[in-house]
Amino acid sequence: YDVDESCTYEPDVELWYRYDGGSWTYDQKEEGSGRQGYFNFWPTLDGEYTFGCVSTDNCGNDEGTPSTTRAVIYDTTNPTSIVTDAPTYDPDGTFQVDVAATDPSISANKSGVMYVWLYYQYNGGPWYYYTGAYQGCVEHTTDSFNFVAPFGDGVYGFHTVARDCCGNTEAYPTASTPPDMETIVDTTPPRSRAIAPDIASGPGGLLVTYSIHVDYVAYDETSGVDYVKLYWNLDGGAWHLYTGTGNTQAGETGTFPFAVPAPGSNGVYGFYTVAYDKAGLHEALPVD
Repeated sequence: YDVDESCTYEPDVELWYRYDGGSWTYDQKEEGSGRQGYFNFWPTLDGEYTFGCVSTDNCGNDEGTPSTTRAVIYDTTNPTSIVTDAPTYDPDGTFQVDVAATDPSISANKSGVMYVWLYYQYNGGPWYYYTGAYQGCVEHTTDSFNFVAPFGDGVYGFHTVARDCCGNTEAYPTASTPPDMETIVDTTPPRSRAIAPDIASGPGGLLVTYSIHVDYVAYDETSGVDYVKLYWNLDGGAWHLYTGTGNTQAGETGTFPFAVPAPGSNGVYGFYTVAYDKAGLHEALPVD
């Protein structure tokens, strides 16, 4: 405090405060304290404390009520933050991670979120700092970070840490901290192949069934096989997408019940499979 006093003797100074805009409350007094000094104040609740002094000179004159005030925000509670959205699968290694943060003790007179930092882990390994952004001391904030996968294909977990404007900070992630969300980055197309009988005929070379069972195997190392499509041609002609019953098969192995297009369509049937993974990638389509 600093007292502007015209009398010769040292004044008495009282400290008053009000909490979150409430009424003035007397706290303590310094008698004959001099024209400059300080008070030690111990707050009991988070919130905004407004301070003012009332001085009394040796002539008995006092200010009445505090006229010059200063406000201090007292906040001992950590903010909270979380990853709110990230893709389950990503096919190119560049995607958006959305975050949100709140200071739980916030009101019109509390501190608010100042920073949000994004951390990531790769295949369940250690946590790495990625980036952060200033939020401006607000009650609730949302933000988005553009993430570029630094290690290529794999599983990326995400976690956030927020700091409020009083310096309170969430705990940093440790080895036991689970990710808020995970994204599987898969930039490699799956692989597959068709397996069909060499001959589909009966005695005398006659076709005894209009259905050929075409087996397949498919593989994807990272995101996994989603489904497989079958293509066919006749006597080396143009490729056609099979659209009959059972034309889409799920999983890494299966069987297509290929139906011969029309009676009498004898010849050499070629088969080609195209696998699609869960990241949306697929093998090259057949060309004529």
